[in-house]
Amino acid sequence: MTLSAATIPDLAELNRMIARFAPVELHADASKLSPGDQKALAKLLDAAHVIDDIFLEQVWSGNQALRAKLAADPSPLGKARLRYFDLNKGPWSDLDDHAAFLPGVPEKQLPGANFYPADMGKADVTSLPGYEAVAHSGLGGISPRIIFTITAPQSTSARRKPGPGSVLPLARASA
Repeated sequence: MTLSAATIPDLAELNRMIARFAPVELHADASKLSPGDQKALAKLLDAAHVIDDIFLEQVWSGNQALRAKLAADPSPLGKARLRYFDLNKGPWSDLDDHAAFLPGVPEKQLPGANFYPADMGKADVTSLPGYEAVAHSGLGGISPRIIFTITAPQSTSARRKPGPGSVLPLARASA
């Protein structure tokens, strides 16, 4: 179900909603770091951007396309919508019980977000091969349609073999 135009905030309301967030500027003097640490810091920032994109996709499968559409709208309302979207990492307001603030999206954030496919129920997930091993591994969860592995650093003399309790690759649940 999507919201009607009457329930979508206008520019003034969006600006009030945005004002509930306190902007904070963080500064760090990286010039005192060694050259190697400066390179490592740059790599960490690159990785953070990748993780940010992954998170955006996990919240909702429509986020990337919706964000691109919002970014293309130069109007004051479009800019406010993009700002609030970026603050919430999606079209649902975290401070308003995850209610949608944009038209054309589900009224509430979907349970399980996009971590699990929308057509999969709990029984589908818990019946996956390897579910029990991953669920009790402390990794927090599995994405059932993604094959993943955990690898250890390789020595030049031998590969480390999985031992008892190791998490092994899961079979793809569906194509």
